[in-house]
Amino acid sequence: MAASVLNSRDLHWKFIKALDKKGRPILRKVLYLGTITKPDTTHLLDYLKDLPPEFSANYLKVAGKYRRFNATQSETIRNDPSYESFDITLLVLCIVLACENVAEFHDSAWYTEGPELENCIYVIKNKRNDAMHQIVSMTHVQLMDKISELREIFKQTLREAHKRYPDHFTPTELNVDIQDVDRMLDEISNEIISQEDLVTLCSRMLLYDLEPLCRRELLENYQSMKNINPVSFITGVILKLDVSHIFTDMEIDHLHHRHQTVFDPIQERWISNIVSYRNFFVEVERSLGTGHRGIRVVMLEGLAGAGKTTMIRLMVKQWCDIEGTIAVLDTYQVVLHVMAFSPSTQNFEDLIQCSLPDSFLKYRSLLKPLLTQCKVLILVDGFDEATASMIQMLTDIICHQENHNITIVCTSRPERSETFHGLVTSCGPHLKVMYTRIKGVPVNKRVELIEKTHRQMKQETGSGVDTKLVVQQLQDLVKSEHYRLPLNITLAVYVCDQEPGILKANATQTELYKHTFRLSKLKLVKERLIKYPEVLVMSEKQRYDRVEEWYNLMDREQFLALSKDKIILPEDAVERLREKSRSLNLPEEEMLGTFLSLKSITPKDPQYSAPHKGLQEFCSARHVIRTLLCTTGPHSVREILRQAGGDLIRFQNMLNHVIGLIHHQPQQQQLQLLPEKVVTEVITLLAESGVRNREQWLDLIIETNASHSVLTGIATQFKTGDDFRSAIEVNDSWVHTYIKLLPVLPTSWVNVQVSSQLQQFVPYLVNHTVVVDDDNVDDLLIHLPRPSLIAANINKRKITCQDPVIKLLGNHKYTSLHLWHEFRHPCTTTPATHHILEKSSVWDEGLRGFSGQLSVVVSKRQQNSTTLTNLDLSVASNDLATNLTSLLHTLTHLKCLSIHMTIAVSPAVVTPLPSSCEVKLYLSDVSESKTDWAVHMTKALAPLPRNVYGMTHFPRSTLNQEGWTNLIQSLAKDKKVRVKEVMYVPLEIITDEQRRELSQLTKTKLGAMLVRRNFTEEGW
Repeated sequence: MAASVLNSRDLHWKFIKALDKKGRPILRKVLYLGTITKPDTTHLLDYLKDLPPEFSANYLKVAGKYRRFNATQSETIRNDPSYESFDITLLVLCIVLACENVAEFHDSAWYTEGPELENCIYVIKNKRNDAMHQIVSMTHVQLMDKISELREIFKQTLREAHKRYPDHFTPTELNVDIQDVDRMLDEISNEIISQEDLVTLCSRMLLYDLEPLCRRELLENYQSMKNINPVSFITGVILKLDVSHIFTDMEIDHLHHRHQTVFDPIQERWISNIVSYRNFFVEVERSLGTGHRGIRVVMLEGLAGAGKTTMIRLMVKQWCDIEGTIAVLDTYQVVLHVMAFSPSTQNFEDLIQCSLPDSFLKYRSLLKPLLTQCKVLILVDGFDEATASMIQMLTDIICHQENHNITIVCTSRPERSETFHGLVTSCGPHLKVMYTRIKGVPVNKRVELIEKTHRQMKQETGSGVDTKLVVQQLQDLVKSEHYRLPLNITLAVYVCDQEPGILKANATQTELYKHTFRLSKLKLVKERLIKYPEVLVMSEKQRYDRVEEWYNLMDREQFLALSKDKIILPEDAVERLREKSRSLNLPEEEMLGTFLSLKSITPKDPQYSAPHKGLQEFCSARHVIRTLLCTTGPHSVREILRQAGGDLIRFQNMLNHVIGLIHHQPQQQQLQLLPEKVVTEVITLLAESGVRNREQWLDLIIETNASHSVLTGIATQFKTGDDFRSAIEVNDSWVHTYIKLLPVLPTSWVNVQVSSQLQQFVPYLVNHTVVVDDDNVDDLLIHLPRPSLIAANINKRKITCQDPVIKLLGNHKYTSLHLWHEFRHPCTTTPATHHILEKSSVWDEGLRGFSGQLSVVVSKRQQNSTTLTNLDLSVASNDLATNLTSLLHTLTHLKCLSIHMTIAVSPAVVTPLPSSCEVKLYLSDVSESKTDWAVHMTKALAPLPRNVYGMTHFPRSTLNQEGWTNLIQSLAKDKKVRVKEVMYVPLEIITDEQRRELSQLTKTKLGAMLVRRNFTEEGW
């Protein structure tokens, strides 16, 4: 079909090629002649901005909208001072605005037919517009007539350009250009139009037809994706739950580095950069850029049931509806969705052909190059189940399609993100990659999700249960961290709808799944199977026993599939389940449908899979427990896994369910048949499988209702912290879990962010170091027993001697004491740290870090410390500055020293800082009149013998570019100062362009980069 369309209009494409290939160079020549004074390396916007007032260019004569270029045109102009990439429309606009010696903007010469240069230019523009906006078939004779018209207008334009700019366009050059017009038009008339020509010249016209065709095709394909049916294996019927009606807010972390959030060096703690799902693509473009070419790859990882697939389906639905809550999504012209376990796609062409068969049939080999002109989004769901062909396809896109504008979003479980990282790393360092983690539903949105889900279920099932009753029964249960997962909330809603009151307020995830499968079996036995005459003759107990036997085999098959990292059952496994159904005289399809989902169906290849990875892992855990209880089977979990094969990481979440099932076995079985050593073994296996995240261990504690064997086992694996970065953070969601865990943990730093249950929690902090910060200082200090061991990190709060918190701070012992406001804003009176150290037994435990203002007491209490490794001191007077040297020489264990000198201190009273540690210098409030002071102070303090600082900071300084230049050059003279890493200057003082110039100077003179810093935001 594509061939017939192109052949019938082949001559029209030739005409467009003639217009473009010769029309653009001629207009570019006119623009060059009319802007002859523009330097070759200066782009046109800068040239126009600096036009002298005596020039005649229309840019100086018009205002407002008439002198504006749109965003795309401006970007093209900035990127191309030579005009080579300008199209005809942009060239004409530039000629009108920028050229010397042309008619004024609204002059009729542009529109009046005649030989003048202005009209020739507009004739070329109009011919281009007519050709591009209307495709017409033409005969060869008609083409020759049109090319003859082009030949004459091109030549006339060149002649008029020679008349207008004779000093820069000689007769010889004119003759050469006219001959070139004849040569090129003759060549185009005789050549065959190529695919490259079509895409280059006619892409806009072709896309005008292609985009709506692709959209219609995708809309039809995506109809079924607008609904989800997470409980089909229980109900036996299709529940069409509209994804947009049950979706609520989701917490998504943007991980600035793989597997971690961003570290705030000012607050000295890891902070979570939460992104609303509504701004997901806003964050993608902010982080990875919005260029017209290139591949951007996003990993959206999350636990099984965290809502990854639902999120992908919501993206698809909102793109289809052209409206919704996800910003920027509507800017993608093509959205391709693919399941990672699909075996049929090996490269980008395969994906296009499978996703857009009708468009491919029409455009054939043109489809892929045309898509380079589109903004494409590829959604890959379930990367943790990716086939070899899917990895090959992604590699092809990432490594070989860089001329496309493609964003790829892959979902995966965290334990498989290593595979993803290996893939993107192998594709080179140039690739733009963003890591995100979907955490689930925030606590304050879970009741809303219960309401939305149950209302949708009622519409589909006709249930008579009041939604308010379901909310009432579940509102306390879903506060548990397990219910941040949307899947668990959905299952809880269905179980509660079917059997109100069955779920207790402390029901664990394992208990929820047990109730879910029990309900599934009951519905099968009492409702679904009795439709079959061969089953109806059985008693209810017979039916239940046979269903239980069938489920035992199904659990085993799920375990074997999990060991191979597959969610789709192999054909031989499905056949064994069918054979088991026949031997038990149970209907095959009904039994398969009681748990398995039919992923695809063709006459030759039906594929069955578990309804969800988390449920597959639960079934696998049941098989492990059943094997352990069997007298003839392996008697250790490790041996069971070894026989199955596969790496431990595949079984990580299954092992959680194994411990949960052990805990929830009947008491007799738990004590006699499954000894405590099994729990210890499983915890060891979890650690070996890569469990490091604290939340994963906490989930396990919740899963077992904090059984003693689990607590003691986890205590040996749980990562404790001994500084601000690694401190255990306790919030309201985890407070009950930590009440159980802290007493058995080794000594650790604990950051307490608890509000409603603080008083009950405080007694469990005994033997731990308590982190005190801006958020908790008031409430926490009131309740802490005295003296407690504290690590204080007060960032922005101003604490004065009159502040009531001073007395509370003085009642405790400290391993770290950081009052950053005092460091940044030293006072002329007695500082707060003076009073705290006077009262506190701070040295009894060995202070490791201190930030504040130097005072007599501070100096006295710090001398000869053998534990102090990090010291940040501000100095506000000459008297104290003279004590600084003697103090520092007694601190032999210092690793990092930061000194903030105010302008009240004379350089004459200070001596060089020690060179045995990393030194950072802060000089605040440096103005033009204080430049000499800053130079002398920096040189006087420079650590001997090499005069090298680690970093220098100039907060609240007001120097302009010239002032910084003088300071940098002065530092490099005589006693030359060096800076190993960075020189920080205020963000608002200089522009980024000035920074680049200064940074080059700083690198040359001092050896450091110069970086703008937002000191104001940091509390300076």
